[in-house]
Amino acid sequence: MAEIDDIEKYYINYTPLDKELIRLTGCKDKFTKNEICSFVKSYIVSNDKYLFFIISQDNSIIGKTVINEIDFYHKHANFRIAIFKDNYRN
Repeated sequence: MAEIDDIEKYYINYTPLDKELIRLTGCKDKFTKNEICSFVKSYIVSNDKYLFFIISQDNSIIGKTVINEIDFYHKHANFRIAIFKDNYRN
């Protein structure tokens, strides 16, 4: 799971977003370091959503997976995955 020490490496590898990722996810094209920090911290302190990073062989963060919108009663959740750069999506 994501940790505070991951924030800098995540920010460096996540920004700038490539156009295909923006199109596929519907997210905005730029995020500040503060926005990234708040996003990661919100997952770290939460008990009902989880953030995991996808790490390449050279130890770079190349993507993320998220489990959120967890409904413990009905036993279902949302899962998403994003690979940040085109060269890792092939």
